[in-house]
Amino acid sequence: MLGEDVIQIRGLSVCTCIGTTREERLCPQHLLLDLQIQPQSPPAEKGAEPFVDYSTLTQRVRSLCAVGQWRLMETLAAEVTDVLLLEFPIRRLTLRVRKFILPHTEFVAVQTTRGRQEGPGPRGR
Repeated sequence: MLGEDVIQIRGLSVCTCIGTTREERLCPQHLLLDLQIQPQSPPAEKGAEPFVDYSTLTQRVRSLCAVGQWRLMETLAAEVTDVLLLEFPIRRLTLRVRKFILPHTEFVAVQTTRGRQEGPGPRGR
């Protein structure tokens, strides 16, 4: 039995407009994202192994966050996860979003885990 490979990206810094009130969404806020990525299994064909390009993936997350606006951290986490599963050769992804908003707390966080449906996925990026 083969082990599971997990790629971890911790503390990815993004700025986005997020919050339940209009005033809160006016100024971009600093968030930290933690990703645990299980890549898709390599295909049977030699030389056709898909791979997760960390640089392209983190740039995609940062650009998505920079142009979007969300009311809830849960919605942001779901959208980022869905985009990454669609665009990258990822089998399963856990994403934690940390927001530094409440006094007397280190942070507030939401975490989501989603997996790809069976079938062919995107090739390596």
